[in-house]
Amino acid sequence: MPTIDDFLRPEWIPEIVLDVGKVIRQWGEKKYIPVRRQIDEDWKEHKLVKPLMKEVLVDLGLSKAFWPAEVGGTDIPNAATFTVIAAEELARLDSGFAVAVAIGLDGRCYRLY
Repeated sequence: MPTIDDFLRPEWIPEIVLDVGKVIRQWGEKKYIPVRRQIDEDWKEHKLVKPLMKEVLVDLGLSKAFWPAEVGGTDIPNAATFTVIAAEELARLDSGFAVAVAIGLDGRCYRLY
C-alpha cells in the first residue's frame, strides 16, 4: 500500500538515493528513537551521541557517499538531492543530530562533478 513518501518524492530522484533514505529511517527507528530522550541528558559526556554519529557517518557510509568510487567512496549520483534526503530522514529523528551529522560530512556534499 502506498505511503505518504510515495506521493511526495519526485520521480527523478535516483533509486539509490531513496534506498539510502530508507536505510537511514530504519536505522533511526531501531537505534536512535529508543534513546532519544536520554540523548538530551547526554549533553556533557556524549557517551550516546558519539557511537550513534559513528554509525551514521562510518557504518552507514554517509561520509564516503560523496567521494568517487576510485578512491573508496560510493560515488552517489546527484549529491545535492542525496544531502537533502539524508538530512530530511535524520531531522525526523532529531534536528540537532541532523545538523551534527551534516557538519561531520565536512562540506564534501558540495563537490562539483
